[in-house]
Amino acid sequence: MNCLDHLKTTKGHFQKTLVICVTVMACISVFASTVYADIGPKPQIELTIQNAPSEDYFVALISRERGVPSDFEPDQQYSEEENEILRTFYAYNEDGYTLFQNGSHSYYFRSQNDSRFHISGYAGVLPDSYKILLITLDGKVCVSNEITQKFLHAECVFDCETGDLKEKQLTFSSFGSWLSQVFFCFVFTIIIEGVLIAFFQLWNGKNVKRFFLINALTQLLLNIMVFAGEYFGTGIIKFDLYYVILELIIIAIEAFFYRKRLYTNDDKVYPVLNIIYAITANVVSAWGGSIVLRFMTIMN
Repeated sequence: MNCLDHLKTTKGHFQKTLVICVTVMACISVFASTVYADIGPKPQIELTIQNAPSEDYFVALISRERGVPSDFEPDQQYSEEENEILRTFYAYNEDGYTLFQNGSHSYYFRSQNDSRFHISGYAGVLPDSYKILLITLDGKVCVSNEITQKFLHAECVFDCETGDLKEKQLTFSSFGSWLSQVFFCFVFTIIIEGVLIAFFQLWNGKNVKRFFLINALTQLLLNIMVFAGEYFGTGIIKFDLYYVILELIIIAIEAFFYRKRLYTNDDKVYPVLNIIYAITANVVSAWGGSIVLRFMTIMN
């Protein structure tokens, strides 16, 4: 008798204990992997400089958050002239605005050909409100107005001539990007959970339609809520916790749906087996997805 046969014939108190233990382990796994791997989208700013200076420059994120930066130490990859600008960033303190710093990570960037800068939250942290400070190599200084970031993934434009900093509103391109993410997540989930449903000896004609239907619905629900959380905020809770709550809701929905609706290859229904499959499949796909998303983030 293999391990699946044992699961099928489990009775009474042992059944309940087994389900509780697996559920607790699944929850711990999801929470632990989320905290450790920083699952879920990080706050980001896609900054475009309009009317950029003809000469080279440095641009920095300044805010009243995170306090005064640590003491400046020259960066060996820059010239003495460039390090003087960085020294100015570290010494900057106007009306409480200082160089934003998270731990040892400071947010300044050297000019690029396309005048676009990708600012990603180190350890998931960016200031809620900020300004942009730009200094050219010949000493010209330009400071923007303050804005409060509305979307987790913000697209901002800073006009050097007017000093105007604006955050773009949600666009069709953002929606299109979300749709591609939904498709990727759906395909990845089907592959992972399909392999596991076969391992649990539940892959057959009766279950295929149910499998695709519940995954399509739960993936759509999950991604709609993730999209809403990314672009409109998650209230008073951090996005990681918000993501975990969503994953646990999906696990509960699928476990409830599968409980008496999946048939084994011998045409029988084993609720405990089905619940354990639902939990295992979702934990594995969530964990695997976090690794893929983390890899994609590093590659970008």
